[in-house]
Amino acid sequence: MAFCEKENGVDLVDIPTAGLRPRSGADCGSCSRCLAVCPGVSVDAAETNDDEPESIVENLQVGNYHGVYEGYAADREIRFIGSSGGILSALSVYALEKGGMDYVVHTGMDKAQPWKNRTVISRNKPQLLDNAGSRYCTSSPCELFDVIEKSAGRCVFIGKPCDVAALAKARRLRPQLDANVGLALSFFCAGTPCSDAVRELVGGLGVEADEISSLRFRGQGWPGRFEVQSTKGGEPKTISYLRTWTTLAKRRPFRCHICPDGMGLLSDITSGDAWNRYTGEAESDGISHVVVRTGRGRRLLESAVQAGYVELTPSTADDIIKAQGIHLRRTVVFGRLIGMRLCGVPTPRYSNFGLFSSWLRTNPLVMTSSIFGTLKRMVVRKLWRRSPYFYR
Repeated sequence: MAFCEKENGVDLVDIPTAGLRPRSGADCGSCSRCLAVCPGVSVDAAETNDDEPESIVENLQVGNYHGVYEGYAADREIRFIGSSGGILSALSVYALEKGGMDYVVHTGMDKAQPWKNRTVISRNKPQLLDNAGSRYCTSSPCELFDVIEKSAGRCVFIGKPCDVAALAKARRLRPQLDANVGLALSFFCAGTPCSDAVRELVGGLGVEADEISSLRFRGQGWPGRFEVQSTKGGEPKTISYLRTWTTLAKRRPFRCHICPDGMGLLSDITSGDAWNRYTGEAESDGISHVVVRTGRGRRLLESAVQAGYVELTPSTADDIIKAQGIHLRRTVVFGRLIGMRLCGVPTPRYSNFGLFSSWLRTNPLVMTSSIFGTLKRMVVRKLWRRSPYFYR
């Protein structure tokens, strides 16, 4: 594990039916340094690395921001290949070509096991586009913290909101890591399905895992289609985005259901589908929402617009609420944490997310079901039992 300095310390293990889980090693003993950066233990929305806090706009549902926009990559190839409008890919290309960044740490397809992900480093546009698009499976870009820290250059880090939360914690403890991260980008996230879920989806299309030569979750139009190519040749097997996500979403780990942040509050810039603008037309030109979280993000985005890398129009927090259902999870997290405590299960500490206020704003039926539904899940899935892993 990148943050652990012990030879036989904690490491991450991919449990195909659950996702990545930390496992203690022989040298761990009473050491708990890794817990200081683990978003499964605690997340504080106030740990944002913002150098312009005086101009922030506070919003309980969308999170604090400097600006909200709709837009897309000006480069049609990037817009076509990337998910929705290709904003994160376009900003990464700009950061490499004109923004003073040396490389991008992000997630791409594992060529040895295409149904899985791997963390990659891209240093130019072709490499970025080779790994562009959403990857609805377990990923761990935080595993390269040590590489970033020892690097002679500065990087763009792209990760899930929980990855960016871990990065924010690690940057406070590792000054050189902080200095070498020039930009932290994230995306709207509803959870990460396990690798077995992807294998089952592929199997349903008549392709065995060991026969996969390539696998794409989205892209090549909006919303894009799931596509798997077999080593046996022939036409690739495809299904719609809606069917893909509906199937995979059933296999998200429990931690995703108690996540307070699906919108990357601790990033510099967050982006995701502007579903309120989707007309239902198959594989149309994608449009993204863009939420600027920090002054650093604002300056880079403005420069990218001026340089012709992205095209933007002003939007509002209400538009994001219309487009995304992710904010609704924050209305039930407080109740779910109560359910966990009633089972005597270790509970994450979340600060400055307004979870109690969000919970009180929902109706009594939802408030009650958030508690008792969690109690049922803890019993049915046996999440109350100890395991050799820190979390199940």
